[in-house]
Amino acid sequence: MNLLLKRYDAAITDYDAALKIRSDDAYSLFGRGAAKFKKGDLKGADADVVQAQALKPDIAEYMAVLGIQLGTL
Repeated sequence: MNLLLKRYDAAITDYDAALKIRSDDAYSLFGRGAAKFKKGDLKGADADVVQAQALKPDIAEYMAVLGIQLGTL
């Protein structure tokens, strides 16, 4: 929710908490990557997105349906 509301710091905190519980959650990795991208952390965003795509190759398409895309938040 914080990601869609453009609260990027809060979104990163939320995704960090989720990833402490389940480090292999592609959705949280992609969401955190999107928040990092919007904050200008392109290296961190790329690392998260690459890891998310390794876990779930179609993650970008799924997240786009939810309104979460790297360049459009």
